[in-house]
Amino acid sequence: MKTLKKWLKSITLFFISIMMFQSCVAYQSASVSLEQAVREQKRTKINTISKKKHHYEQIVFEEGQFYGLQKLNKNMVKIPLDTHEIDEVFIQSKSKSTWLTVAIIAIPLIALTIIAINDLNNSFKAPTIFGGE
Repeated sequence: MKTLKKWLKSITLFFISIMMFQSCVAYQSASVSLEQAVREQKRTKINTISKKKHHYEQIVFEEGQFYGLQKLNKNMVKIPLDTHEIDEVFIQSKSKSTWLTVAIIAIPLIALTIIAINDLNNSFKAPTIFGGE
């Protein structure tokens, strides 16, 4: 019974981890221009000259100004971007994000399965009568 409880705790923690990593985003390694980020309409990470990182759902260009769209309290908020302060712009890489999410889910799942199988096999060994192995 202790093995079952331990197994259920592991499964619970695993599923909590999966939910946390569902929003995992990987960005392309090459920096792009703000104009290309507007055209791509993807999640964007902006590094500033002062070494701050800002993440936006999307970059838009309206009335001669670039804006970063951020989700705050379930609402999209337009934040004006200072183009003189921007150092690098990275857009989301869908393929990297997908593979990263799969790896983050698959590797612990395989490890938990192996551990569970070993624990279950060890808990069902027949007891010895004469004290031998």
